[in-house]
Amino acid sequence: MKVYLIRHGQTDLNLQGRYYGSLDPLLNEEGIKEIEKVRDEINKINFDRVYSSSSRRCLQSLKICGEDLYKRAEIHRELSEINFGIFEGKTYKEISKLYPEDTRKWEDDWMNFCPPGGESFIDFYKRVTYIWKEIIGCQAQNILIMAHSGTIKSIFSHVMDDNPGLFWNFMVSNASINIIGYDYGNLYIEGINKEVLE
Repeated sequence: MKVYLIRHGQTDLNLQGRYYGSLDPLLNEEGIKEIEKVRDEINKINFDRVYSSSSRRCLQSLKICGEDLYKRAEIHRELSEINFGIFEGKTYKEISKLYPEDTRKWEDDWMNFCPPGGESFIDFYKRVTYIWKEIIGCQAQNILIMAHSGTIKSIFSHVMDDNPGLFWNFMVSNASINIIGYDYGNLYIEGINKEVLE
């Protein structure tokens, strides 16, 4: 089994360095071009199952990759990005200025802190790993997942001994292809931030 985890293309909020998960912008012009390159790569693969976050930026990315993939996709809210609550749509500088006390709590305990109106990282991690276990249980040969940076990094952390503390050890760029293999009962990371499939 191989699972291809693709991050959606760039949005204006990515470009501006803003925190967002529940906000739901579409791709910008650069993001569309990025995903068109991904399309050319993944069209080399026959996917048995297709999954996507419910976010518009993921669904738009998937549709660009192929109408058939888009139509076959199983959409799961559990694959969506973390909800940053009152931090949504703001830069770190803006957050620290507007909410200094919450920012301090966030920095002191980033896993468990829950921004008002949002969700804690550990709750986010649990919902992502829950749906991940369901997906890999389907035993398909090739699986495509269109998701987000935080979602993909959480899955990587789970593969690495179910250690959420490893989250910050991974970098997942917009429109990158990331691959997890599964053989003989073992999960392993085969590729991170790939642009071209070998």
